[in-house]
Amino acid sequence: MSKKNATYKFQKEMLCLEDLVREEHLVRKLEKVIDLDFIRPALKNARIVLFIAMHEK
Repeated sequence: MSKKNATYKFQKEMLCLEDLVREEHLVRKLEKVIDLDFIRPALKNARIVLFIAMHEK
């Protein structure tokens, strides 16, 4: 098959991480007893700092 005649099909697939992690997994057990809501804002700030640091020369 030549590149000229090749056709590509793209299929979207939605995955939910909740469905991929077993109920008895350690992360789920920790999630029940530890409040991890502070992580997302902290990571957002860390990404901004990292982005700035990567683009400064």
